[in-house]
Amino acid sequence: MAQITMYCKTTCPYCIKAEKLLRDKGVNDIEKIKIETNPEAKAEMISRSGGRTTVPQIFINGEHIGGCDDLIKLNAEGGLDAKLAAESAGADVGSGASSEAKGEGSGSCSGGEGGCCGSCGGKGSEN
Repeated sequence: MAQITMYCKTTCPYCIKAEKLLRDKGVNDIEKIKIETNPEAKAEMISRSGGRTTVPQIFINGEHIGGCDDLIKLNAEGGLDAKLAAESAGADVGSGASSEAKGEGSGSCSGGEGGCCGSCGGKGSEN
């Protein structure tokens, strides 16, 4: 099963809606990173999402999906099931650590718009 990371706020209706959709798809393990009291997590979210400041910001296997509307659109277009079925490359799935701490990278390397490829260990280059 895919690794899901969702930056969220506890009472955000869009966060709740996105989580419900993922749960309805059979996802039981969602790493929820609450940003309302954690400025470091908020800064990480903004960096990883290409500057987005709204919640939720959802990542599947390190790939930035976007917010709730983006998740719903991906599902309507038939792409969500395939992404959820893909295995995560990370060995520490569900550890509760941030994605960068898991070695998935900063999202700023040449791994593409979807985030870091992980081969650099989050340093921003493959060397």
